[in-house]
Amino acid sequence: MMSSPSAVTDTKGWSTIYPIYIDAGRAYDDGRRIAKDKAVSNPTAAEIYDICYHLRVPCVFMRDKKHPRDQYNPGCVKVKLFELDEDTDSKQPTTKFLRKKDLLIEVCTLVPKLESRIKKAAEAAKEAAKKPAEQPKQQKKSNQQGGKKKNKK
Repeated sequence: MMSSPSAVTDTKGWSTIYPIYIDAGRAYDDGRRIAKDKAVSNPTAAEIYDICYHLRVPCVFMRDKKHPRDQYNPGCVKVKLFELDEDTDSKQPTTKFLRKKDLLIEVCTLVPKLESRIKKAAEAAKEAAKKPAEQPKQQKKSNQQGGKKKNKK
């Protein structure tokens, strides 16, 4: 059931994961849902989808959706953590994750291991090595005499 939004039409009752939920650069009040030490920097919805797909969690990637507090990082992932049992009116887990927070923590541990992240880090290190080390600018010496100037007559 892991596919594009066109293949799955009814995602009602599925949990939504926005990148802001696991972004270490965001405050808890701004939408982050997990502890800062477990969060990752600048996650994307595509990365979250790749990991959910890898974990075999039924998921759908939605490119056009945006979190109200994160308009510049579009996309979200709909995940199906529970199946509604109509006979007993209870929710049955569809994955090994019993809570959405457990899935978010697992996603955070796997995002830094993605090939795209490793390549970006290697390119950034390569660029940093190419740039010559910048010398800190020396400050101009200012008049170190404190107080008022005396008039000499």
